[in-house]
Amino acid sequence: MPKSDTSNVEFVFLFSVGENANSLALTLKQYQFSIPVLFDIQNSFEKVNIIPNDEKFHYFLLDKNNKIQLVGNPINNPAMWKLYKKRIAELNERS
Repeated sequence: MPKSDTSNVEFVFLFSVGENANSLALTLKQYQFSIPVLFDIQNSFEKVNIIPNDEKFHYFLLDKNNKIQLVGNPINNPAMWKLYKKRIAELNERS
């Protein structure tokens, strides 16, 4: 069974914020949020990608080449988190 090591997983957040980028940046700084954040002021990401309105499809697991491996929200979904860990382990085996 592959090792489910998620310690090398990097998180990046992309927010479509429009003109609210400064407000969100201040909030993240206030809470000492240390994970990289990208602010998409012009909604460029959504313009070139078909993103459903359903929020559970706003989460992606990418491989080291930025290819989508999984789509779905693992935060409050134990089954999805298990699937993420399994896929991460498979990707780690290839590295």
